[in-house]
Amino acid sequence: NNLVFVTLSGAKTFYLVRYLQTSQYAHPVSGLKMEMKNDSLVKILIQNQKFDPNKNYRVVTHDYLQKGGDNMSFFKSPEENQVTEIKVRDVLIKALRKIDTLKVLMDNRFIKFD
Repeated sequence: NNLVFVTLSGAKTFYLVRYLQTSQYAHPVSGLKMEMKNDSLVKILIQNQKFDPNKNYRVVTHDYLQKGGDNMSFFKSPEENQVTEIKVRDVLIKALRKIDTLKVLMDNRFIKFD
């Protein structure tokens, strides 16, 4: 239940994107936008920059997922792996204490055209 910082190669980052594309259910993702047309990826933006398959990307995730949980094998054997002692629940509690009301925003991070 700890946060982990992983650095993924461009290839493994693309596997992460494909996992999100094909899983067909919501995932808590930030900083990533995908456009799909007829089930094909047409655009990938990371931090509002075009995805570069030759670049490494840093991702914060849960240690369960980093170890391959939920079939996320792309997190295994990253370029760099920094396990923290920070519990996911503690980060959520701290963030939620700072706000009065939780607001849901539709940010169009996954856009699908048929």
